[in-house]
Amino acid sequence: MLAMAAIFAVSSCKTKRLGIPAKQQIPAGETIKTGSSSNAGLLAEIRSKNVDFKTLSIKAKADIGLGSSSQGATLNIRLRKDEAIWISATALLNVEVARVLITPDSIKIINRLQNTYTTKPFSFIHQYAGNSVSFSSLQALLTGNALPGTLTDNTNFETAKGQLIASDTTNSLSCKYLFNLSNRVSQLELSDLSTGRKLQASYKDHQYNGTEGLPQTIILHSSVGTKEFLANLRYLSIARNEGADMPFSSPKMYTLKN
Repeated sequence: MLAMAAIFAVSSCKTKRLGIPAKQQIPAGETIKTGSSSNAGLLAEIRSKNVDFKTLSIKAKADIGLGSSSQGATLNIRLRKDEAIWISATALLNVEVARVLITPDSIKIINRLQNTYTTKPFSFIHQYAGNSVSFSSLQALLTGNALPGTLTDNTNFETAKGQLIASDTTNSLSCKYLFNLSNRVSQLELSDLSTGRKLQASYKDHQYNGTEGLPQTIILHSSVGTKEFLANLRYLSIARNEGADMPFSSPKMYTLKN
C-alpha cells in the first residue's frame, strides 16, 4: 500500500473529501466441527481456489485516500509472481505521474511531477500496512487470495448463511476471513494486537471465466488510531500469463529523495 500512498502524493487530480465506507464487520457464525482432519480438508479447499499465475497485467481505476482527502488515478498494475509488482499511475490526459516497482526487498518510486525518485527497503511499507504485511501478503491483497501464513491447522472455522468464516490468532496477529459461496475471500479483517493497526479488505464481483475468480472490485482500508488509508480499486481488464514487462529506470536529471 506504500505504492498507493505514493501515487496519492503525486497525483495531479483535484483533491476531494473521502468518505470512508462503513466498516463491514464479518458476521458471527455457527461453529462447525473442526480438528486436524477437517481443518486440512477446509484449508485444501480454500488453497485450491487461490488465483494462480505466472504474470498478471491489470488496468484499474482507483480512488486513493489518506486521511480525509482522496485522489483519482488510472493504474496499470503488473505482477510477476513472487518476484515483482510494477505500477504506473496516469492522471489527466493519460500522462504518467508516478511509477512504482516493488520487490521482496525494495520499493522504488519515480515522481514525474517533482522530477524525483526514491529507493527504500521493503520494510518501509510497514508504516502504512503494519509489520505483518510481506511482499507475498501484498501480492495476495491484489489478487484476493488468503494471506500466506494466516490460515493454519489451528484455525477456527464457522459458517454463516452457508458462507465459511475463518479466524486465527498467531503471536500478536489476529485475522478473520469471510469466504463467498465459491470459497474465495470476500472480506478480511487483520489486526496487529501489538500496535493497534488494522487492515480490512473487501472483494466483490469475482469473475470465473478465464480469470479464475479474480475480484473486479477491491477496497483496502488500513488504520491506526485516527490515521487512515483507503484504496478503492476497480479492475477494468486483466490478462494472465501473457507477459508483463516492467520498465523502470530513474532519469539522470531526477533528484534522489530520501
